[in-house]
Amino acid sequence: MSGNWTSWLIMLILVAYMIYSVFHTVQVYSRHRKALTEWKKTNADAELFDDSKVWVISSGIMAIVGIVIALNIQTMNVNKASVGLYRIAYIMIAVIFISMVFSSLASKRMWFVSDGFFFGDRFFKFKDIEKREPIGGIGSHTLHLVFKDKYAIQINKKMDDKITQKTKMWKASKKNRK
Repeated sequence: MSGNWTSWLIMLILVAYMIYSVFHTVQVYSRHRKALTEWKKTNADAELFDDSKVWVISSGIMAIVGIVIALNIQTMNVNKASVGLYRIAYIMIAVIFISMVFSSLASKRMWFVSDGFFFGDRFFKFKDIEKREPIGGIGSHTLHLVFKDKYAIQINKKMDDKITQKTKMWKASKKNRK
């Protein structure tokens, strides 16, 4: 019985952490949507760069798989006393993948205009980019883009390539105006 009690305690701690994590993700996404809506009022012609599709689709599929397993766990080769724990675990996995959908929508998309881009919950000017700091790790494709005010955003290689391309276009148009 004490083993089962311990399992439920661990599950309770994990559920509490998951609730905190999902709440944080919803807050980030809400700030993103609110700021984006305001920004787009004056930048309706902004060009969207969307690197979220694969993440959204794969996370959505994994959430569905988690829900299907949670609903059918009793038909699998699981100790009957543990069905509740497994069901909660798979529901938690599904909820985490659902929160990853919202996280991807807030952190894997950018909107570009001639002099900068909107990312997360604010607008960044190309002229304010100070440096790029690679994030370590074997095969890491992410980096921190650091701005003159020392604010940094984490982006992937595709996003950085797009920013580099748009920055070059901005510099060329600035040079042509002179």
